[in-house]
Formats: sequence, C-alpha cells, structure tokens
Amino acid sequence: MFQQGSLHLGHLVPFLFTRYLQEAFGAPVVIQITDDEKFLHKHLTLEQCDQYTIDNVKDIVALGFDPARTLIFQNTRYIRRLYPTVLAIQRLVTNNQVSPILCLVSRGLVGTLQTLHTCVYIP
Repeated sequence: MFQQGSLHLGHLVPFLFTRYLQEAFGAPVVIQITDDEKFLHKHLTLEQCDQYTIDNVKDIVALGFDPARTLIFQNTRYIRRLYPTVLAIQRLVTNNQVSPILCLVSRGLVGTLQTLHTCVYIP
C-alpha cells in the first residue's frame, strides 16, 4: 500500500503502461520529478519536496523499470544540465507564440505560470 504523499492511482496506471511499453519495445524512459511545481503550488519547503521526491522515486523504482534504460531526474537538481537547452529554446520562442499553444495562465507570480489542464487549441 502506498504511504501518504506517494503516487496515487492516477500516476500509477500511466507508469505501469509506460513500463509495459519499455518491456515490449526496449524503449528508454525518462521520468521527470517536478519538485519545483510542488514547491510553487503546494507551499511546501524544498526539504519537504525532497522527501516527496524520495518517496515518489521509491514507488517508481518498485514498479520494475529497467535501470539501464530509465532516467529519473528531479527538476531542481537536474537544471544545471538542462538549462543550456532551456536558454536555446527561450531565445527562439516568444511569449505570444507559447501562450496560446500551451494555454498559459498567469496566477500572479511568474513561477506559477501554468498550463490549463482542459485546453483545446484551435488555430
């Protein structure tokens, strides 16, 4: 049984399907742990987010992903490697291009700029 703060069924089913695809096709899998979103949207400390990350990764590893074909990374720790790519994309894309595509909605703070979950984009 999952402990409080662990993955819920809505996370578990897609992970199980992804593991199946990895087994069936030998595909590499990249899993992003969005601790920065927890920090910004749930008003947790970074230390609390780290504990959630540890718990989530334990749950994910227990599902049986192939360690040789699986990369799990935490946003706040991986950003050093990811930031050059982020900068390259930021230089090429304007806010006016991204906002309608991703249905960005500002909730005040820049860090909480987020996408709508029920967005339909019709050009």
